[in-house]
Amino acid sequence: IDTANGMVEADRATIADLRVGSLAMRGHDVLISDGLGETNLLGMNFLSELESWRVEGSSMILVPRQHSH
Repeated sequence: IDTANGMVEADRATIADLRVGSLAMRGHDVLISDGLGETNLLGMNFLSELESWRVEGSSMILVPRQHSH
């Protein structure tokens, strides 16, 4: 994949149950790469599933979508 720091090799995978704090997603596609070092990333495919997200100071605020039943 082409990153801001150049090309890195990555593998595609699907995570059956992904949890970030109290937020949960099922069957989420991800890329796995040692070329990113110790960095963990939330990609736009993850963020686009949210109602909204924002950064306040050094915190990222994730707002899940409200699903009607």
